[in-house]
Amino acid sequence: MVPQQPVDFITRAPLGRLRKLVHRSPVVVVVTGMRGVGKTELAAAYAREVLTGDGEGLVGWGNAESRGVLLEGLAAIAQRLGVDDPNGDSEISAHRLREFWTGRPVAGLLVLDNATAPDEVKAFLPAATGIKVVITSTEHAFTTLGAALDLTVYTRRESLRYLKKATKLADTDGADRVGRELGDLPLALTQAAATIDRLGIDYETYLGLLAGFGDQAFTRIAGHEYPLQVHRAILLSIATTEASSGDPALDTAVRGVLELVAMLSPAGVARDLLPDYGGRRDEAVARCVQASLLTRSVDRTAVVMHRLVARVIRDRADSDQARARLLGNALDVIEPGLFDRGQAWQRRIEGAGLIDHIDAITATGLTGLDPDKHSPRGQCTDLG
Repeated sequence: MVPQQPVDFITRAPLGRLRKLVHRSPVVVVVTGMRGVGKTELAAAYAREVLTGDGEGLVGWGNAESRGVLLEGLAAIAQRLGVDDPNGDSEISAHRLREFWTGRPVAGLLVLDNATAPDEVKAFLPAATGIKVVITSTEHAFTTLGAALDLTVYTRRESLRYLKKATKLADTDGADRVGRELGDLPLALTQAAATIDRLGIDYETYLGLLAGFGDQAFTRIAGHEYPLQVHRAILLSIATTEASSGDPALDTAVRGVLELVAMLSPAGVARDLLPDYGGRRDEAVARCVQASLLTRSVDRTAVVMHRLVARVIRDRADSDQARARLLGNALDVIEPGLFDRGQAWQRRIEGAGLIDHIDAITATGLTGLDPDKHSPRGQCTDLG
């Protein structure tokens, strides 16, 4: 699913650079960089250009964070093109898609987002084709597969330009201090701008709130050293989004949506999977989107949360009871969709989506809290 673009998030030269690389490269362009610099947003911005352009052909978007998710995404594209395996084998479908594209002059774009294993991705890349492939990854090993574009944090000038446009504040010195505090990381600046706009405050007030927000411990991400202020900026954005609005039911729904999406697949969570929250679901999602904590897919059927935001939400659960609540809420959503192994073939597409969410829940490391109480029992999680 192609994410919608956060307002004015991509305001700099990399979009033009990506466009030129794609046009010049035989097949593959790899966008690398640390989490939060805007790799997915850049790829999404280019994908939307292709979608709205003339004669560019199809756009396929798939998550490549694990082999299973990669195969599922490629199989779904193959199904749309009518070249999938009649027996429903996702790996065969992915190979058939590669064969279909290889050597054909069909124009189009395939984005493989958040890829982690070069050898697994390489096996499914088309060769000598009209289809261009954009891969996003934190792993520089992917640059052996094609032309490379390495994203870094904003320059200070880009930070100032973004903050001025997003907040409508003309205080250059204040924007400079915010950019410096947040290490010019695009994701953190987006959270800062959303908080400033939501609270109607100036940069100086924002920096005061940031400084007084506490010293919570956050999980270190291997290879990505983020300033403490980046985590604080995200946590402050979450706190102001969840703050009392005078409508307790909506406030509860907002917190519920954020905590639930943070536990489920980073590739996206279907709107219909989210609880109704007493009819307040869509209002809650809208508040989270406005705060830049969630992004809607282009077809508006799903929401996506940045992995760093999800990690901060999980990390703030500072007791076994709080962590068990996150786990229990996620399992409460997944359990009704589980089914007996005998139905695995008939419901294989549905099952593949459930597996993505189960894998995401497992990857949080929270499932060991109380397996007797919080794990699904008596239903099949091996969905084929």
